[in-house]
Amino acid sequence: MKNILIFLVVVLVIGFGVASYMDTPTEHTDELSVVTSFYPLYFFASEIGGEYADIHNVVPAGAEPHEYEPTPRDIITMEKSDVLILNGGGFEPWEHDVLENLSADEIVIVLAGEDFMTREFEEEEHHEDEMHEHEEDHDEHEDHDHEDEHEEEEHHHEGLDPHVWLSPEKAMLMVEEIVKGFVLADPAHESIYRENASALIAKLQTLDADYRNALSVCTSRTIVTSHDAFWYLAEAYELEQLPISGLSPEAEPSAADLAEISTFAEEHGVTHVFFETLVSPRLAETLAQEIGAETLVLNPLGGLTAEEQDHGETYFTVMYANLDSLTEALGCTL
Repeated sequence: MKNILIFLVVVLVIGFGVASYMDTPTEHTDELSVVTSFYPLYFFASEIGGEYADIHNVVPAGAEPHEYEPTPRDIITMEKSDVLILNGGGFEPWEHDVLENLSADEIVIVLAGEDFMTREFEEEEHHEDEMHEHEEDHDEHEDHDHEDEHEEEEHHHEGLDPHVWLSPEKAMLMVEEIVKGFVLADPAHESIYRENASALIAKLQTLDADYRNALSVCTSRTIVTSHDAFWYLAEAYELEQLPISGLSPEAEPSAADLAEISTFAEEHGVTHVFFETLVSPRLAETLAQEIGAETLVLNPLGGLTAEEQDHGETYFTVMYANLDSLTEALGCTL
C-alpha cells in the first residue's frame, strides 16, 4: 500500500511538472507571428517588429511575386499567424481566395498599399492563339486552325497600379498601416513598434530627400523600363516612364507597341534601357540594341534573389542602387 501511494505521488509530481512546462510560454511563442506576401512588406515588418515578431515571407527568394501561388504550407502558416500583411489592390493574384477561406477569426489583416494606389490603368495583353490540341478534330477545323495559328488575341485588363512601395513617400504611408496592425495584434509592445516605425520612416524621408536632390538636374527625364512598375517613382520625381511591358512582366507588348517605343526612344535621345533581375532581360536587350542604347538594372523590388540576400542587400541598398542607375542613365548632375 505504501509503495502504491509513493508511485501516485511521483506520478502527480511529474504530471504537474510537465503541465507547468507546457503552460510556460517559450521565447518563440511570445513573438508575434507575422506573414507577409512579398519582400518589401517583409522588410518593413521586420524593421517594425524587431525581436518581438517572427516574420514569414510567402514569396521565396528569386520568385516573381506577380505570378507566385502560395503552397499548402504557406496557407497553413497564414492560418496560424497573428498578422497577415498584403499589398492589396490585386497585386497578389491569390488575395481574394486566401482571405475568403482563412479559417482563423482573430488574424489581423493589413492591406498595406491598397489605399495609396492612385493610378488607374488599362492595358491590352497580346498573345497568339494556340492550335487545337485534339488530333481527331483536325480535319473538321483544319481551315479554322490555320487562321488561328497566326492570329493575335487581345485581353483587356484594368485596375489600379499596385507598385506603391517604389515611392518612398508612399512607402512611409505603408509603414504607418503596418504598424497599426502590429499594435492591434500586440498592444503590449505598442511603444516599441511605434518607435521602430518612426526610425524606419526617418530613413525613408532621407531616401526621398536623396532622390529629390540627385534627380533635380538631369539632361533627360525619360526612363525606358522593362515593365510598367515605376510610375509612382517617376511621378514623385518628375520623370516620365516609358515601359516596354505592362504592369505584369508577363504582359508582353505587340510588334506595333515595340516599334512605337523604339521610335519614341530614338526621338528623345534615350541612352539606356532598364531591365530587372527576376525576369528575362530579352526585350530590354533587344530594344537597346535596336536604338543603340546601353542597359542598366532598375530593380522593382518585387523580391531579392538568394545571392542578393547573401550579399546583405535590403530595400534601402537596392533603392540607392536604383538611384545610381537613374542618375547615370539620365545624365544627372548636382
